[in-house]
Amino acid sequence: MRQSINAFLRNSGSGPGVFRVAPAKAGRLSGRRDWTTPALADGGTSGGTTTGDTPGAGCAATHRTVNSRPGGHQGEVTVRNNGTGTISGWSVGMTPGSGRIVTGLRNGVHTGTSGSVTVRNNQWNGTLGADAGVISGYTANGGSTAPTGLTCTAS
Repeated sequence: MRQSINAFLRNSGSGPGVFRVAPAKAGRLSGRRDWTTPALADGGTSGGTTTGDTPGAGCAATHRTVNSRPGGHQGEVTVRNNGTGTISGWSVGMTPGSGRIVTGLRNGVHTGTSGSVTVRNNQWNGTLGADAGVISGYTANGGSTAPTGLTCTAS
């Protein structure tokens, strides 16, 4: 299994491409004995940086497309504290693009689903020390183009 995972993740070597799970193992996995690792699309990045509202605090946001599918995509926005002090909250603005609708989000709270979308921290991931970061993932319908106008503010 290690050989297969390394071959998949590093795109090198050879692996059988199929994992087999013994039916006698716990968890009632017998119905899933044969499955093939899905191919993931190569993700691009786009992003922007703005300075936060508090002296010594800085915030940078970058985007990565994790997976594309017909009619939509899965993306991640990484928020990083570029400042020297701790920030207690962050907010990312982005424009998904014409016809694109954010359908789901994790590790954040969003306002808006199309046009102008704002993603703010949850209660548990708003405090970031210097050079710390957090990833907020989302799904969107209506195409797989990365969002534009990425901004980040911190407090």
